[in-house]
Amino acid sequence: MAHVLENISEKIPENTRRIFSLLSGEVLWLREKWLNYNYLFGHSPERVEALNQGGPTFFYILDYLFIDDFILTLSRLTDPAEAKESNLSFEQLIVMLDKNAHSELIQKLTPLLKSLRDKAASVRKHRHKRVAHSDFDTAVRPDDVLPAVSRQTIENALLEAESFLNAFDFYFTGEELLHDTLIIQNGSDVLFAKLLKAREYEELERDGKIPQGTWCNSKSFQSL
Repeated sequence: MAHVLENISEKIPENTRRIFSLLSGEVLWLREKWLNYNYLFGHSPERVEALNQGGPTFFYILDYLFIDDFILTLSRLTDPAEAKESNLSFEQLIVMLDKNAHSELIQKLTPLLKSLRDKAASVRKHRHKRVAHSDFDTAVRPDDVLPAVSRQTIENALLEAESFLNAFDFYFTGEELLHDTLIIQNGSDVLFAKLLKAREYEELERDGKIPQGTWCNSKSFQSL
């Protein structure tokens, strides 16, 4: 399912408007996922320990899936405009611009895309060698082949992607996309709060203030 930024300004050329809305939607969705990921795994060791107490295997898998999703998304955004088929990527947005009418914008976006690709180089290598494909040498000797991908690597690439879209939008509209105003709503914050409540419940049960196994006999549990 495509994530689309709605109400795109008509000041943006019609032939790039749909592409820009799709790329912007993808980056905004990536930022929202990144906020949820950091709320759980990037806040503090104490929060990670609480996750490990609540379901270590599940949260290990979730951590792994989040990172691979970030790798895939950033790699898609930095793909060439044309490979075996046309790609919906940042380069495609540049290619679609009128080279005469928008030469100034192209000159500004081109180094931004190069900077983004540089920041996403290790991410792209993980996509090519491990996430999207199973390269033999990588599978056998991953530590010898793949560079590290840290949270800072992903954050830096995401910020650069947002800068690229802001430069494009500002050129035509004089306004910027406010990525930094996004907040978590009904996401990992709710999950973590319920996890803490469950931990408090266990303490009450352990202290004899609540009968053992009461939650198993509740109507809501039985109906699940």
